[in-house]
Amino acid sequence: MPSPPKYPMNIRDLIPFSSLLIASLLFQGCGGKGTSELNQDGKNGDKTSVKPIFVSGIFQKSAAIQAHLDLETANESSFAKAIREKFPEQQKQFENLALDTQEVFTALGVKPEDFVEFAFVLGSLDFANEGFDELPEDVAFAVAFKVDGEVDINKVLDLAASEANEEGQAELQKVRDGKEEFEGASLYKIPVPDMGDGRHLFVAHKIFDGATYVLGGDESTIRGALTSGKAGKPSEGSGIQARLLKEKIGWLAIDLPEGLLDQFKEDAAENPFLKGVSNLLSQIQAIGLSGNITDVFPLQLRIGFSGETANESSTQAAAAVNGILGFVRLGALKNPDVFPPFFNSLTVTAEESDVVANVTFTLADVEFAQDKAEEALNPDLSDPSDAPAESE
Repeated sequence: MPSPPKYPMNIRDLIPFSSLLIASLLFQGCGGKGTSELNQDGKNGDKTSVKPIFVSGIFQKSAAIQAHLDLETANESSFAKAIREKFPEQQKQFENLALDTQEVFTALGVKPEDFVEFAFVLGSLDFANEGFDELPEDVAFAVAFKVDGEVDINKVLDLAASEANEEGQAELQKVRDGKEEFEGASLYKIPVPDMGDGRHLFVAHKIFDGATYVLGGDESTIRGALTSGKAGKPSEGSGIQARLLKEKIGWLAIDLPEGLLDQFKEDAAENPFLKGVSNLLSQIQAIGLSGNITDVFPLQLRIGFSGETANESSTQAAAAVNGILGFVRLGALKNPDVFPPFFNSLTVTAEESDVVANVTFTLADVEFAQDKAEEALNPDLSDPSDAPAESE
């Protein structure tokens, strides 16, 4: 195991769930869905005796940042299967992980592809004008994910203890002793000095219908998600989330507080490519990103403007971006092999108050990326035309 840290227990001592999630995102489509043993004894996985739980249960009526990702659908898509067939060596995804991450996965008895759903919510960004150093206590926040299979919470705590020093282990024991059973979940109150004096992270662990759900965030949001027993709905906010792709396996929606981007106007004004649109930055109200995976991978970025001239702003922004793309496309005509296939599908348009960029990735893009990676590892073989001619 990695050597124990030499600092008292804080958020860095906890099991790096974020690392596990990131690993699962990176390797979706690279590994087939693994099998897992489902709970059949009815102890805490019987839907008739335990209130249901949903990853989306953390969503709030009002939110500045919200996101959802259906990793299971992505992994089972035709696009992901095509990648696995084309590049069978990618099935060895676990072996390619960093050693520390491998140890965590092994200790918990999970694989990257076992992470099947993810959600995130942050209630407000009003504090961001003053900096991101500390999250105010009154701002709701939560992250939730679902794992296919049953993960023993004691394994998680034991692993955390093995990486903590003596003081950290004592703090962890307090966390164990303070465990509360709430709505069929184990609820833990974890001190997090990084977030401010006296601040705590509430973490819920619940097994339902053969899957493991882990929720972490502020107390009100976590208890609310456990109590409702219903799937949550995204906040309407600016409406950017509703304007994203109708069919999507993942999305991110951000509503920006007024004035947040003003600080970037001067920098943009000094950039020759952004000078013409620098004044538009302060009018950006929302940013959305969504994607879907079938036999291809369409991705959409949407930027929403506010104010009486929102439609004019989006038109101006789209024209500026297309002007830049025009220069880039001239370069693509001269050196087409340098540009990935998806570049030909890239479009930028104005739709009422939104600037919308759409692009579609195909298997050819994966092959292009793979070839470029191999060229980077073997630069001498990247361009056969550069090789010296054989003497006769």
